Amino acid sequence: MAVGVASATAAERLPERSVTLDPDGAGRATSIVVDVDPRQVESPDSLPESLAIAFQRGFRFDARARPGRCSDEQARNVNCPDSSRIGRGEARGTATVGVTPVPFTATIDLFLARAKNGGDIADVIIEVREPQSKTEISARGRFTPFESGQFAAELRFKVGQANDPPAGVTKVEVERLTLRAGAQRTVKVRRRVRGRTVTRRRRLSLITNPRVCRGEYLIRLSARYPDRTVERDAAPACTPRA
Repeated sequence: MAVGVASATAAERLPERSVTLDPDGAGRATSIVVDVDPRQVESPDSLPESLAIAFQRGFRFDARARPGRCSDEQARNVNCPDSSRIGRGEARGTATVGVTPVPFTATIDLFLARAKNGGDIADVIIEVREPQSKTEISARGRFTPFESGQFAAELRFKVGQANDPPAGVTKVEVERLTLRAGAQRTVKVRRRVRGRTVTRRRRLSLITNPRVCRGEYLIRLSARYPDRTVERDAAPACTPRA
C-alpha cells in the first residue's frame, strides 16, 4: 500500500457535474460518471507523462466485483474479455492530418487485470478504438490504495504507453471525454454456523461511496508533466443516509 501522493491543498474546481456518482447515496455501491473537456486539465502544447483520478478517503474498492481478468496477451491484442469489463465511454475531438482538421470519435473500454505490483487493488486496461484511422491501442494503469493522506486510492495511466498517432496525423486534441465506470455482482458465500453449512448472498461493488456525506465528495483529476502537475477538483453531490 502506497503513501498518498496527491496534493492535500485544494485545486481549481471543474465545472459542476463534470464528475458524478450514480447512485450518489452515502455508503451505496456506485459508478463514477465523467463528462469533461480534457483541455481543462491537459496543456495544449505538450502531452502529459501520466493522467490520474484520485478518490477521497472513505471510498471503498473491491476488485472481486468482476469475475474475469484481462491477461497480458489479451491486453497486447486489444481484446480483453467482457467478464473483466468495468467501464466504457468515448472521446470526441479533432485530429490534424497534414494541415486539415478532421473530427473523430474514439470508443473507450476499461477492464480489470491482475495487479503487477503487490498491494495494488488491481491493474486497469484501457482500450481505445478509432474507426476512421483503424487505430486500436491499449495501455495499462495502476489502481493503488493509499495508507495515509486525503485520498483513499488513485488510478494512474502512463500516457507514453500508448502508440504514436497514425501516419500523417500531426496533432490530436480531445475536446470531450465521457466515461462511466463501476461494477457490481452478487456471489454466494458458504459458512459453517452451529455445525451447519449456511449459504448467503453477498453484493460486491468495485466502488462504494463513503458512509459519511456532507453534501459533496472530492475526486481529483491530474495530469503530470516533466516540470509540473496540473490538478483539478470535482465535487460530485452526495445524499446522506436517511
